[in-house]
Amino acid sequence: VAKALDAPLLEATAPTGDGIVGTPAYLSPEAVTGATRADLDTRADVYALGCVLYKLLAGRQPFESDEPLLDRMLRIARADVPTPAHFFAGFKAEERDVVAGQRETTPAVLDRVLGGDLEPIVLKAMASDREQRYASASELQADIRRFLAHEPVEASAPGTFSRLRKFAVRHRSAVAATLLIVVALVGGIVARTIEARRARNAREQAEAVTAFLVDLFNSGIPWNGGTDKVSMHDLLREGAARIEGRKDLGPLARAQILTSIGGALMHQGDDDTAYPLLREALELRRRELGPDDPLVANTLVELGVMRQRYDLAEGEKYLREAVRIREAQLGPNDIWLANSLADLADIRRRQRAFADAEQLLLRSIAIREKALPANDPAIAASLSGTGQLYRDWGKFDKAETYLFRALEMRTKAFGPDHYVTSRSYDSISMLRAMQGRWPEAEQYLRKDLAIVERVRGPDHKYTAWVQVDLAQILMQQNRSAEAKELLVRALPKLEHATDLQDAYKEGTELLRRLP
Repeated sequence: VAKALDAPLLEATAPTGDGIVGTPAYLSPEAVTGATRADLDTRADVYALGCVLYKLLAGRQPFESDEPLLDRMLRIARADVPTPAHFFAGFKAEERDVVAGQRETTPAVLDRVLGGDLEPIVLKAMASDREQRYASASELQADIRRFLAHEPVEASAPGTFSRLRKFAVRHRSAVAATLLIVVALVGGIVARTIEARRARNAREQAEAVTAFLVDLFNSGIPWNGGTDKVSMHDLLREGAARIEGRKDLGPLARAQILTSIGGALMHQGDDDTAYPLLREALELRRRELGPDDPLVANTLVELGVMRQRYDLAEGEKYLREAVRIREAQLGPNDIWLANSLADLADIRRRQRAFADAEQLLLRSIAIREKALPANDPAIAASLSGTGQLYRDWGKFDKAETYLFRALEMRTKAFGPDHYVTSRSYDSISMLRAMQGRWPEAEQYLRKDLAIVERVRGPDHKYTAWVQVDLAQILMQQNRSAEAKELLVRALPKLEHATDLQDAYKEGTELLRRLP
């Protein structure tokens, strides 16, 4: 694309009459003016990719219009690219609604997205001075991947001095008359210096985390019985062992790795390995960032979700602290606050504090429905939690409405055989069991068991847990032989599962009563 232009489209301010190779709105300033036609390079392609990204985000390109071609070429050559957020803010209300709707969101949410880390990526790709752009499409791709991975991006918004230099070139006399105003910018320059240091520190932390994980994945140690097939659980445990000896990592980089590995191990069911990792991460973040930093709240959530399996009061303590921090630091309508409210509500449900749990869940739903697209799976999670609450509260009609709405949303988002969808099968099965509708309870729980066994494996403790529940349903239908077969298979896998001792005791008692 960059070399496809055989002649300049503009010489100074006059058209040459040459044809245009490519779509005008995607042409870079140097391609339009012809000033560097002889050595057009891939940075012109980067500019075109930036145009594509800009349109995907804001709905239109900044130089897309019905104005005469020459006027548009002049704007491309001379005008700064407006930020996507500023450009979108200038749309009429109807167009804002249409553009946001096409992206399955609201104008308010899209405003926040456009003003986030994607903004400097787009502006760097579309910089009028090609020296300020990404050197290649691969560099642009790498920064987008960093954004998707929630890592610091390499791009930065155009600096104060860059904007002043351009202004001075265009308005020399005005700059001379207002030179004293520069004094007022000193404070801003100092503030930007501090922010630059913070950004550099964040980037160094991200690089340290990345290097550690890359080394872990590339190690090739045959942890899994001497074969070259390594399970996720084995890999995480190896990471936990390696982090012990890495005293060279900075405290925040270490805390990030500990939280990532600890959280993943927790969701794998390995709480014994995960707990000390998360506790260390919490101590590091509190010490380095202070007790009220949002990253502290992130670790508190992981600990709260884990510890409520053993002690509901302990889990509640962690999650209430996370809710307090997120509401104070992120605001009352933040999506991360909604997540914490839902987690806390689950504990309050299990404590049978139903009215409190209801208020927490309804607030979580309100935040998520305002901030997320209509069918976002996170909304389904809140709906499912509310259905479980009403089920345990004995309000079965309400429970059915919420649980089946969550199942419909999850099936649409993930399909009927996804692990997330299986959580709805489990909740509905329990509802049907409490209603005494045993065949339906069995039907839904068998769907759940098939998915859990496929995802977790036949010997996993969570598979055994579902098998114990299924045995109880079979017993209610006078199918003792089938129930006994399930219990004999399941109980050995639960015997040493410290977080599932209630299920183990229930299964053991049930087996004792079987003929």
